[in-house]
Amino acid sequence: MRRLLELRAGEKATLAGASLLLILLSADIVSGGLASRLDESTVDAVAATNGGPGWARASADLGGLGISGAVVAIATLFCAHQAWRLWPIVLTSVNLAAVGSLVTAVKAAVGRTAPPTAVTNTDYAGYFPSGHTATAVVCFGTAAFLVTAMVGQDLGAPDSVGSRAGWERAEKIAIGVGLAVGVVVGLGTVMTGSHWPTDIVGGLLVGLLVLVTGVAVVRTQLRRRTGARRRAL
Repeated sequence: MRRLLELRAGEKATLAGASLLLILLSADIVSGGLASRLDESTVDAVAATNGGPGWARASADLGGLGISGAVVAIATLFCAHQAWRLWPIVLTSVNLAAVGSLVTAVKAAVGRTAPPTAVTNTDYAGYFPSGHTATAVVCFGTAAFLVTAMVGQDLGAPDSVGSRAGWERAEKIAIGVGLAVGVVVGLGTVMTGSHWPTDIVGGLLVGLLVLVTGVAVVRTQLRRRTGARRRAL
């Protein structure tokens, strides 16, 4: 059976490290360990109880599908139109479905309650990981990947030398942009009292896992299809 994805060495290390950190952090939160105690101290020191400052609320809103979804949708449709290919739509669809599923699964497994500063959904046992943070990482990271690939004219199957280097560059930029926006969103949610700090770390890890895996899956399938067409010729 053909494998769904083939990972580069750097991708394997990234996924392994992020997975391990997510598992350890989840276990610590469930057991009320050191991370949970640090969370309590941090929330007491910095979180607001009245919704927080305007800039923090605006930052947190970046992680909602209304904004982040619009950003990745525009980038996806424009990229697909310019390249006249479907893989940008597939990449975005896979990433959005994956981040929603993974966030839901981890929330159910950990069952974390709200910080005392939360003003809504205080009885909801699903604050870890932060869905807004994970969504921001995936949406803005995917958009950055597509725009970088489009600007670099690396929209074809990533099997040639030039295209392979372009995809690697685009993936690094995507990770950097996604994590940067995720941190901004996460800080906003902590400052407004909506999340514990480790919820943000969990969201960043989930977003990173989805972003790297999604790019690898699409790259693998594009290479396979291109190779099959060449053999047919």
